[in-house]
Amino acid sequence: MNPKNWKIQLIPLSSLIVSNLNIRKNGVETNLEPLKVNIRKNGVFDPLTVKPASDGKYEIIKGQRRFLAISELAKIEPAFRQVPCIIVDYDDDEAILASISDDRLKYPVSEKDYVPVVIKFEKRWNKEEVARRCGLQDVEEVSYYLGRAIRTEPAKLEERKTVHVAGDRKKSQ
Repeated sequence: MNPKNWKIQLIPLSSLIVSNLNIRKNGVETNLEPLKVNIRKNGVFDPLTVKPASDGKYEIIKGQRRFLAISELAKIEPAFRQVPCIIVDYDDDEAILASISDDRLKYPVSEKDYVPVVIKFEKRWNKEEVARRCGLQDVEEVSYYLGRAIRTEPAKLEERKTVHVAGDRKKSQ
């Protein structure tokens, strides 16, 4: 999942949007104050990871919480109106996987955010591959998230009954 082409650039906050591919949807604004204090004191040493969007803007793949903290700081400190970003050429799946790797290491991801990712990739890969690529401990953790999906979203169970796996083989759930 190494990007083929990437560069580092200062990008105006007004040109940044949170990508729908960023897995964090719940609790993103929780406990931002310590992050804001750190950024105000030390600056932005960890660039956001972004990919070009179709409208000339950039989608934030990694760094949504930093973006929110910097956006708050920029309201009172003009120096934060541009942000260092790493621009990558990830496809959608690579962007999702990059988002997972960043979030699991820095700040816990909620089950609500993780379940759709596991469902998406379990349709394509076996459970071992989902665990490996998504940074999960093992197939039991994959099964746990799939079980959460069934309990919280029964309609998704019907979608998962038959899914395509490598080639023409099919796997029943």
